[in-house]
Amino acid sequence: MLIGSGVMQIVFDIGGTSFRHAKYVNGEMVACAKVPTPNYLQGHTPVEINQLLLEGINQAIGSDLASITKVGICYAGPVSEQGKILGSPTIHGIKLEQPFDLKAAVQSLTGIQDVWVTNDLSAAAYRYVDDYSSFELITVSTSVGNKIVINGQLQLGSEGFEGELGHQPACLPAPFGELISVACTCGTGVNHIGSISSGRGIAEVAQQLCSGGLETLYLASSLKGRDSFTTEEITLAAAQGDEFSQRVLDVCTYPLAYAICLTLTSLYLEKVILIGGVVLNSASYFDSLMKNILEIGVYNYTAEHLREKIILGFNDDDSGLIGMHCFLENQWDSYK
Repeated sequence: MLIGSGVMQIVFDIGGTSFRHAKYVNGEMVACAKVPTPNYLQGHTPVEINQLLLEGINQAIGSDLASITKVGICYAGPVSEQGKILGSPTIHGIKLEQPFDLKAAVQSLTGIQDVWVTNDLSAAAYRYVDDYSSFELITVSTSVGNKIVINGQLQLGSEGFEGELGHQPACLPAPFGELISVACTCGTGVNHIGSISSGRGIAEVAQQLCSGGLETLYLASSLKGRDSFTTEEITLAAAQGDEFSQRVLDVCTYPLAYAICLTLTSLYLEKVILIGGVVLNSASYFDSLMKNILEIGVYNYTAEHLREKIILGFNDDDSGLIGMHCFLENQWDSYK
């Protein structure tokens, strides 16, 4: 059904968990919806996933096709400057053998030529560019990703591989590097930042440490006797003072804390902004992360400086959608 009248844009956020879209008319969001993202865990091949993504885009556009002037799409993985997606560990499960030209496919499908495709966190960064000139945006959800903006410019290369912080091998405090082994979804190793510090990582690390490393705390824990854990259970128990869960979080947030400290040592940034369901919905996760950051420390930074510099972003799931719209409104002419 046609929504209102005027200049319409549609934006998509294709995340590892949810496939979101929103329609804007004259700069105002008038519709927003989400469905599960098709992915390899559902048994789909990369070719099938690509087709399902196109079908989802076409269905979301619906009867408003004639009114839409621009399409913005952000995707949870590397995207080339030509709008080709290169594969996502959480969606395709692999780096694609051949990049999928999502931009050209959407242009062909819809007849709309003003289509922009970029990484999901790149899009989200545009939500914050009017507030800060130089910052790092980090998401903690299904995995971990980041983007850096310097003097208002997003730092990206032509192939779009920048911002894959989650696939850097994790620095773990002794002796946990020898007690934990969590495979990364990228398929190239174990104990990467994203496989430890993410929502998926927390549940897996808790499972491994309850029988080794933290067994004594586990036997005294409110979670004793559980066959498996969810991230929500661990973060809630930690907030309620459960020592086992608090220690699990301290182990899991350490790799991300270490990476943030390295970045702040290397670059001047006004802010490090944290988004994503895990950190936004769990004060215990953020508290653990800050505890580790303060213990690791950054040269010449006081605790007060670090607390002011490292902040939470907007507490919603819409950063990719809103950032994508901001890009179409304010940055489009510079990139098209």
